Order: sequence, then C-alpha cells, then structure tokens
Amino acid sequence: MNTKLIFSIFFIIISLTEIIADLSGNKILIYLTKPLIMVSVIIYSFQTKTQRKVRGLLFFNAGLFFALFGDIFLMIQEEDLFIPGLASFLSMQILYAYAFYLDNPLKLTSKFAYIRLAPFLLFAITFYIILQPYLTGIVIKIAVAIYALGIASMAWMSFLRKNKVSNGSFLMVVNGAILFLISDSVIAVDKFITAIPLNTVWVMSTYCFAQYLIAIGYLKTKQTGSHPSVSF
Repeated sequence: MNTKLIFSIFFIIISLTEIIADLSGNKILIYLTKPLIMVSVIIYSFQTKTQRKVRGLLFFNAGLFFALFGDIFLMIQEEDLFIPGLASFLSMQILYAYAFYLDNPLKLTSKFAYIRLAPFLLFAITFYIILQPYLTGIVIKIAVAIYALGIASMAWMSFLRKNKVSNGSFLMVVNGAILFLISDSVIAVDKFITAIPLNTVWVMSTYCFAQYLIAIGYLKTKQTGSHPSVSF
C-alpha cells in the first residue's frame, strides 16, 4: 500500500470522525481529531518531499503548520480566539500563495495576470461589502478585509499555475483554493450574518477537501515550460 493511499484513507477517516464529533458535541473527540487533520497532511508532505524538487516546498510546509495552528485556535471554545485563528490562516494563505507563485514565472504586472486576478478580487470585495455592516469594531473590520485579500491572492496564485505545471496538479490546487473560498464564506456568513443549518458539515467538508486537494495537487507537481521536469 503506497504512501498516498494510506494518507488518503487516514485523512478521510479522521475528517469524517471530526465532523461527527462536532455534530454530536463530543468535545474530547473534537480535540483529538481536529488537529490530526493537518498533522496527517504535514506528515504526508514530509514523507513525499524527497520525491520532487519544487522551489516553494519550504513555504508550503510552513503554511501547513499555520493551518494546524489555526485549527487549534478555532477549536478551543472556552475562549474567543477568532483573531489568532484568522491570523494563522492568513499566514497560511500568504505562504501557500508564495509557494504557488514560485511555480509560475509569469510577471505579475502583465495584463494576463491581472485578468486572472479580476474574478477573485471582485469576489473578495463584494463579499466584504456584504459583511461590513455586520462587523463590529475597527479591529475585526480590518482583519476581515486583509484576510479577504489574502485568500483572493492565494486563489489567484493557484490559477496562475495553469500551463506552468501538469494539468492534474493545476486542477487539484485551483479547485482546492476555490473550496477554501467557499468554506471561509460559510464561516463568515454563519458567524457574522445568520446561523447556517449544519454549518459544521459545510465548513469542515469543504475545508478538509480543500486541504486534501491542495496537498495532493501541490505535492504531485510536474512542471512544464521553462521549469525542469520532475515526477511524483
């Protein structure tokens, strides 16, 4: 049984267990399983990194750790750690974005790059405008605005990998980034605007699938064009 299959099976089991624990209110099981989601991705990344040469791997791995910190902060219900959690996930977004950027030699000042930025930036701005009346306090307004730009940038960088890496790697990473947009949008609506039925199911399923697709896709990068060819 290869590493990818073992990781995939464990990841699915631990993700489903966390969702069930959250739905049932089993706090002990939540505390045991939620950190394991990203721990499993981190272990998988370090197990596979010797099989490939991608310049952004160090930044990608750092992003995985910040995602773990974010999960832990948001998991703790006894205190309001939303801002530290947001900061951790923002750091993850920035590190992912830079890792994706290193796969892409396209100049960010080109018209082509800005065309691909437009839909993500429009989404971030529109969603923030919708959220803004519900955000109380200057700190949370600024934090959410910065985060919206951060996740839009990460999605943008994932899209700029098109034709620079293998099609499989591109599709998995960009779809993972889009799922991140969906997951974070559900969190924001539920937290600031109105409660969403079965919120945990929608948030955690999209979040876990996003992390899985991004990890599998990024770690199987086969670069094309001016980059050296590598295999996974």
